[in-house]
Amino acid sequence: MAKKKKEAKSRSTTVTSGTITGICCATAIVLSIIIFFVNLILQWAGVSLSGVSAKIMGAMNLIQMIAVSVAVCLGAYRYSKGKTKGVKTLIIACIIIYLVLAIVWGFYGII
Repeated sequence: MAKKKKEAKSRSTTVTSGTITGICCATAIVLSIIIFFVNLILQWAGVSLSGVSAKIMGAMNLIQMIAVSVAVCLGAYRYSKGKTKGVKTLIIACIIIYLVLAIVWGFYGII
């Protein structure tokens, strides 16, 4: 019998997943640096945020947290693709638990 040829993975899926992960990582690191320096300058100046400034910083924090979450989850999922069924199941379960906790804690304002 002739051996079956393995089908090649679609490059577009891999590139798209890597691109999304890269964009999320870059967004998260840029926002982290901006938030860090703005908070540092405001603390040094003795200014507290209120009103529109607090809402803008809150929105930047939210975008940063979402970008980090997407990057971490996609990276973990991509890592699990070539692993055994047990490792894949464990990683997917951890991703689901992470997302549920992030949504619940974010909803109640704990994070």
